[in-house]
Amino acid sequence: MRYYQNFKRLFGDMCVMVVAALLLSASLVSCDEHEPVDLGIHPGHILLADGNVINKDEYFSRGDSTAVGIIFSEMIDNEYYLAVMLNELPPLQFCDSLLGMVQGTSCNITALDGRTNTIALWNSFDNKTLHGSPLANAAYSAHEYGMSDFIPSVAEMKMLYAQRGTVNSIIEQLNDQDPRYAAVPLSTDRASDDCWYWTSTEVKDNQALQAWLFSLNSGTAHETGKEKVHHARKVYVYNPYKSN
Repeated sequence: MRYYQNFKRLFGDMCVMVVAALLLSASLVSCDEHEPVDLGIHPGHILLADGNVINKDEYFSRGDSTAVGIIFSEMIDNEYYLAVMLNELPPLQFCDSLLGMVQGTSCNITALDGRTNTIALWNSFDNKTLHGSPLANAAYSAHEYGMSDFIPSVAEMKMLYAQRGTVNSIIEQLNDQDPRYAAVPLSTDRASDDCWYWTSTEVKDNQALQAWLFSLNSGTAHETGKEKVHHARKVYVYNPYKSN
């Protein structure tokens, strides 16, 4: 009887230890799944024509690389970063139909979906009326070094707004130190319309006629007629886990 009691007590203690170990292990796995990955890439790093990313000090010390964009986000969903391209699209219409047309973007002002929005805009061209999106057409006809850059969504422009100072600082340094460049800084001048950039997001309640403009001066978005002419700044998804 005494042997049975001792065995029961020992077995019970072991169960507690095993359960505690399993709970700790599960906790650690859960932590790892949600812990952001740090690959040493941060806003201000430079996107190269070969698809790689390096920090600015390495770029200027090497002197043998071609810059095409600047990283402006930390890693998103442990998967990718966003880079803004060095040059911008000229003032263009979001849509060239005065009668309006629904062009199939998500209308979601919180989604990081500029790429799928831009594809929808490009696919909206109507072969019968010959109307579509001059903005998207220009975006796809001006890919630099074969990169699939696109018009950012409202949410992606908000991220760019948060890093506009970092981006402009790098652009100015590129222009000053590398004679190959005459890159265009992000316009933040409130005194002109230049601070207003097209996003690729249509307005939900008036999708046929309006899309969102975004100010890199104030960080605000404004509903605007799609037939209006404004410039845009393309961005690019850099995924370090995929070949570029």
